[in-house]
Amino acid sequence: MSSAIKHVIFFVLIVFYCGKAFAQDSTSTKNNDWKRRGFIDAGIYLANPGKESYVAGGYELSPGIQASVSGYLFPKVLFGARYATFKGTVTDKQLVGDYSETRFSTFGVQLGYDLISNRRFQIRLQGGAGATTHIHTKSIPRDFRENGGSLWFNPQLNVPLWKWLALYIMPEYRVDFMATNVPAELKDAFGTISYLNASAGFQIRL
Repeated sequence: MSSAIKHVIFFVLIVFYCGKAFAQDSTSTKNNDWKRRGFIDAGIYLANPGKESYVAGGYELSPGIQASVSGYLFPKVLFGARYATFKGTVTDKQLVGDYSETRFSTFGVQLGYDLISNRRFQIRLQGGAGATTHIHTKSIPRDFRENGGSLWFNPQLNVPLWKWLALYIMPEYRVDFMATNVPAELKDAFGTISYLNASAGFQIRL
């Protein structure tokens, strides 16, 4: 795991712990975020695959982006859609194949729950499921696409800047299940891919 992602996750865990302590403070003023029409999140997405996967062994990964939209089904309970994508430059063609780069993209739905919410910050538990594609690119004769599915858990810390804008920090544990036709001895590297990712960006509060 890269040092940057370790620091982000460590920071978020510390904030979560402190947030629980602040939530016990009776002087904290609750907000009415659940009355808002919805939220739009967008930010940088840092993918960190498990070392046993072909993604870790065969690519140099670049930062990607993630975006989501969500709204309240009930007070504290949210539902929405999410898209995340990042790119990798092939460094081991013997492992990956004769390609130059791969685009990894996921689109799906997620549920959220406001664990702590006041005027100073918000901690939201989130998880979701979606469809994932790996699009392998080469100059000739044509690109190759792999399909699969993903599950993820991505708790989020939001810190309001103004009534309509907040900063967010979000660690993510994600597992991709790819329908890749490979020999049995390579299934662990290609079939199931786990990630410990991180994202940070802005939230528009409608």
